[in-house]
Formats: sequence, C-alpha cells, structure tokens
Amino acid sequence: MAPRERNVILDAGSDSFDELIANNFKGPHFRTQLVAKQMLAQREGRIAFITSISAFTSSVNRADSCISKAGLSMSA
Repeated sequence: MAPRERNVILDAGSDSFDELIANNFKGPHFRTQLVAKQMLAQREGRIAFITSISAFTSSVNRADSCISKAGLSMSA
C-alpha cells in the first residue's frame, strides 16, 4: 500500500503513518508469525517477503511508506 497522499516528511500526518505501518508491516508480520508456528510443527516451509525498492531507498515524499517496507524486509 502506498500513502493516500504523498507529503514531504515534515507534512506527513500520523494517520497516514499508522495506516501504512498496519497494512505494510504489522499485518504481514503477525500473519507470518502464525504461519511460522505451523511450519515448525510440520518441520518444513519457507517464508518470502516481496516488498519494493522503497525498502532500501528513501523517497522524500513517501518516507512513511519506505519505513513500513524496510521494516518488513528486515523482519525476514
């Protein structure tokens, strides 16, 4: 998910940040936690996150999106 409005970091609001963290990081992180427990019980499985280049390269008008994607990339 991308921000609903592209604002420079000085103008970005907490609502946009919270929505992006919830959708791009928190949701996948906790879903993965559930699946990982099943994989351990089955003694097999693989987890792969596909994010975007924004996980590694910051963008002035999408900082909150880049932060959420970087967090997911680092959690794998």
